[in-house]
Amino acid sequence: MFNPLPSHSLLSKILPSFAVITSLGFTVAAQPPALAATLTPLNVSIVDGDFANWEVFHFITDDPFSVGSPLNLSTGTGQPLETGGNPGAFLQLLHTTVFRDTSWIGGIKTDLTYNPMTSGEILSLSVTANAKSSNGSSAWQVVVEQAGQRYFSFPFGTISSGSGDWLSVSIANLTANNFDTNPWSGLAMQLPDGNSPNFSAGAAPIQFGFMFGNRVSGGTVLNTFGLDNFALTISPGEPSSNMNPQSEAVPEPTTILGITLASAGLTYLKRRRSVQPG
Repeated sequence: MFNPLPSHSLLSKILPSFAVITSLGFTVAAQPPALAATLTPLNVSIVDGDFANWEVFHFITDDPFSVGSPLNLSTGTGQPLETGGNPGAFLQLLHTTVFRDTSWIGGIKTDLTYNPMTSGEILSLSVTANAKSSNGSSAWQVVVEQAGQRYFSFPFGTISSGSGDWLSVSIANLTANNFDTNPWSGLAMQLPDGNSPNFSAGAAPIQFGFMFGNRVSGGTVLNTFGLDNFALTISPGEPSSNMNPQSEAVPEPTTILGITLASAGLTYLKRRRSVQPG
């Protein structure tokens, strides 16, 4: 539950927006062979413009700028469409927002999971995308999901509807401390819950998404969102296996060769001694 705050002329138009992340395909930057001692992990790039594998979600929180508890009457749905994007396919999200609710609609890309244990800790991540809103100003946030919990980037970005044109949005250098379970984090008097994802090596696997959200000053408002050309870049550190290698007592190659040669010589001498003179 959020505590009511004084209204603000700009914020009264903005409702956090959460866009669904669905990806049909992704690319992973190739890495040339290198010695473990000098290995530097390359960035991992995830690009999605078809949104065939996304899980849409919707939830409601209190509107901190309206007096009273949320009515919990807002609704939200979403689906990928083959045409109408920038260009081609895109992810369409829509919700109805009821006064005193904050309605959040978004999605998680389900066909890609990043595993810090094998791929390295996440030093930072960056996102670019095309987005649009059909009705008024909306907020948008990057989402990460880990161990069944969703975390939202803060402070959220904003887009205005204008003529419904596609707009470019981006955010860079996000660390674990830039995410919280409270989507309102970063606003005046809206403190983070203090719950952040774990980006360290050895942490639980992570999936990624995008979200839009809205609030209204009265009545009920329908808003339709679009998400296209979603691209997320991860800057990884060393995998857990590289940071804590398992040490084993293995002889050096020269030692193995010496033992082999010595054994062969010893066998040869024994055979010569076993031959009796004629």
